[in-house]
Amino acid sequence: MARASSNVTVPVYLHKDSAPYTDYGLSQSFDLTTGWQSFATEFTATGFSGAVSNGRLRFWLAGAPNNTTLLFDNIVLEEADTVAPSPTPESTATPTSTATTVVVNQPPTADAGSDQTVTDSDNSGSESIILNGSASSDADGSITGYSWSSDTGVAIPDGVSPTADFPVGVHTVTLTVIDDDGAQDTATVMITVSAASVSTSTPTEEPTAIPTEMPTEMPTETPGSTPTPSADPCNDAATNMIRNPSFEDAKNNWLFYNNGSGGLAITTDTPGHCTRSAEVALNNSGSNVQLYQRNVALDAGTRYRFRFMARASSNVAVPVYLHKDSGPYTDYGLNESFNLTTGWQSFSTEFTATGFSGSVNNGRLRFWLAGVPNNTTLFFDNIVLEEAE
Repeated sequence: MARASSNVTVPVYLHKDSAPYTDYGLSQSFDLTTGWQSFATEFTATGFSGAVSNGRLRFWLAGAPNNTTLLFDNIVLEEADTVAPSPTPESTATPTSTATTVVVNQPPTADAGSDQTVTDSDNSGSESIILNGSASSDADGSITGYSWSSDTGVAIPDGVSPTADFPVGVHTVTLTVIDDDGAQDTATVMITVSAASVSTSTPTEEPTAIPTEMPTEMPTETPGSTPTPSADPCNDAATNMIRNPSFEDAKNNWLFYNNGSGGLAITTDTPGHCTRSAEVALNNSGSNVQLYQRNVALDAGTRYRFRFMARASSNVAVPVYLHKDSGPYTDYGLNESFNLTTGWQSFSTEFTATGFSGSVNNGRLRFWLAGVPNNTTLFFDNIVLEEAE
């Protein structure tokens, strides 16, 4: 027997209590109204042999509207006689036995904690972050599961307050909580890992000479009448928007991320420009692989020239982008692919800064390496972004 605070359909099942939840023959829906009704049906037990004692009789209430109250009484399962008794409507009488009230489960409320912003203080490329879902709640029960995921592919353990390593960048993390009745809710939190500030002091040790062998396609530079330290092509030119363009200051100002395997190193073996170049070895190219520099300054509507030198262990196309450093990653005007070969080449292109107004210093210059074949090594040097004459 059953009734509800409003008309509602309730499926009833009888199946194995544990996976694979084999159907034992009863699978039927019943239409409850606001008055008491008696319901009856017959079925043949199937899905097993012999006798079992592991059946689960289940009233499935997941489809009932919120704030609905259901009452059940006199629940009977018995062997059917030769002639089944006719159901007797009970709408005019109130059962003498005490009814059981069932309130539809209220879903839990997920809370992923406050947004966090930290600095990669040791320049390792990532920071360890403690997430906090302890403010999540369930008004009519308890939360039995906490699972976390990141839009950047960071692996996060389950639990109320797990710890995970987040690379430099902006990450949207989603918490999913599950209550003791199987209902779920989600919440998000933003994790921002900023690169450490780099000292602006001049390195105490500088190259003593410019290599005598230069690439044949090296861009021409016109020295001033009186040589000064800024005329040294191994140092940052005042007009270059890119910091540490020739990797003479090791990895400073450059970041690398790969959700596969492989890494960024600085090599002195046959550099393209001065004494060092960047070497990216991709053992297993993941779906998100990038060599990038953040906080690039731009002026809207200005014409820029972007140039760099590169080679690879095999011919490969490398897209390069310049866009906003954080979501929604607005295109700032540079979006072009370059064909690398096994020998050093100089590449150059021009573009007009778009997608913003005024001036910004939140650009990300990104070499996108996700499409590069596994076991490929790429080399980069003399990366320049300057206003076009």
